[in-house]
Amino acid sequence: LSLLSHKTPMLQKSITDEDIKITAKIKDFISSWKDKRPVEGNLDFRNVIKSLTLFQSSLTGLEKELGDIENAKQALEMPVRAEKALAPVKEEILGLQEVWEHLGKIWEA
Repeated sequence: LSLLSHKTPMLQKSITDEDIKITAKIKDFISSWKDKRPVEGNLDFRNVIKSLTLFQSSLTGLEKELGDIENAKQALEMPVRAEKALAPVKEEILGLQEVWEHLGKIWEA
């Protein structure tokens, strides 16, 4: 137990560093989403589906990474922030996937 208490500040620093990294990744992801989200009606259906799938995959990875960091913070009794920046992007991705799936039926007909 005493060995762990000696390492706690070092672990907290490491978690803080990882938190800073994930915050930057989230910011970059949101920026990329805003620039590249498929909202134009003249886009190729197959390319849009590929793009949405990639964004969804990246989002899922970020959510997992963020969850891991938040769990580590809780374990080390560090303040946990409620990250809400990804929620609207997730909603938009899911909404666009639904729209484009419906458009795809017309595209393929």
